Amino acid sequence: MFEHLLIALDHPDDRRTLRPHFRRIAQKRTTRVTLMQMVSFVQTLAQMAGELSPRTHGDDKSAAEFVDALVATLRSEGFSADGFTDIGRNALMVASAAESINASLILMALRRQTLAQELFRMSTVPVLAVPVGRRRPAPQVLVPIEDAGSLQVIPQAAAMSRLLRASLTFVAAEGQDLLPRARELADHELVSTEETLVADDLASTLLDLSGAMIVMRSPKHEVAARLIRESRIPLLVIRRPPPLPADFLAPQPVHLEVTMPPPRRPPRNPLEGHSAP
Repeated sequence: MFEHLLIALDHPDDRRTLRPHFRRIAQKRTTRVTLMQMVSFVQTLAQMAGELSPRTHGDDKSAAEFVDALVATLRSEGFSADGFTDIGRNALMVASAAESINASLILMALRRQTLAQELFRMSTVPVLAVPVGRRRPAPQVLVPIEDAGSLQVIPQAAAMSRLLRASLTFVAAEGQDLLPRARELADHELVSTEETLVADDLASTLLDLSGAMIVMRSPKHEVAARLIRESRIPLLVIRRPPPLPADFLAPQPVHLEVTMPPPRRPPRNPLEGHSAP
């Protein structure tokens, strides 16, 4: 499902934060990996004069060497990898880069809240933001069910649950009547659903639960801001998931084409239409 990963690095330590999640997602060596190191524009201007000296260089050159080393490591492990640096540290730059290389997933560390929030809002490519710092997660993938559109992320949530070897837990706010449909879609994806929770405050419930990941559509502003600020669980936001067909899982009607012979006019008398022996 995620065949081309864009790993957006905002800090040198991000590679340690993202490594466990990258290893799980990119289990197949056919997965393509592109590394993107963001370089501060202000620091680049401040060190531009230093680049004129043969003994010093700016952050952009250091970042390029850093990316080259990471790419070489990934290639030595059998991955199809490349990388680049880009001056600037904003969500529009990351979203544009993901679209230009046709990435299927953006993987980033949740280090700057404003960057994550803006990227969730504008990126058409799914974004997986991993909080900095680790804790032992529960083996469950949390899927908030708010409306019918929330059901569209279940295939992606199921893919993550298989990678993480975790079950799905649906948390419903206003879409409680959609829970049977959500479980039906999970069964179709051949993943187990151990729990189904109903919550008045969706953000508070998600923060109280422990899990391996939260998978949801682009959340409301206040929900996104709180999850980004307080959650210690990786958050996968899919702003434009592919829509499910209206007849998904519905029985398909069977159409049989039967050719009927043309109607025959009944004879007027018993001997009509019969020849003499």
